[in-house]
Amino acid sequence: MITYEPKLSIELIPRPLWGESLAKRYKKAWDKLRVEAYANADHKCEICGGTGKIGSRINPGGLQAHEVWEYTFDGPNAVQKLVRLIALCPECHGCKHMGRSYKVMSRSAFLALQVHFLIVNDMRPEDISEYQAQVMEQWQYHNSLNWTQDLSLFLTV
Repeated sequence: MITYEPKLSIELIPRPLWGESLAKRYKKAWDKLRVEAYANADHKCEICGGTGKIGSRINPGGLQAHEVWEYTFDGPNAVQKLVRLIALCPECHGCKHMGRSYKVMSRSAFLALQVHFLIVNDMRPEDISEYQAQVMEQWQYHNSLNWTQDLSLFLTV
């Protein structure tokens, strides 16, 4: 059993919170926050230090903004609060959203993503299955909760 939080974690968003692009809904605030995140990170990935250079094998788009959420739980009710945005390379961002990546990537691109995950976390190949099972178990529980979102960060920009 993996008993530590890896440097690069997988974040599966609870199903009731799927489907909305915050980047589109709050475009002006999103753009301001992501530019600040890139500058604060010295235009490097905050996890692996990569630059997300154009032409990446997995994603050709350079650095990407990733939402950092804080979760609070009160019985069957839960709140997902947006805390900040961070700068990630496409590989680390793809790992954060491993469930989505599995659905939208080619098999070879997804395997490359898993290799990136293993390297960043200094894990053995057999560790990834165990870790993914733990993440899935937590995700299944989170799917059973009544969720609300706190997006007040966008209202202060």
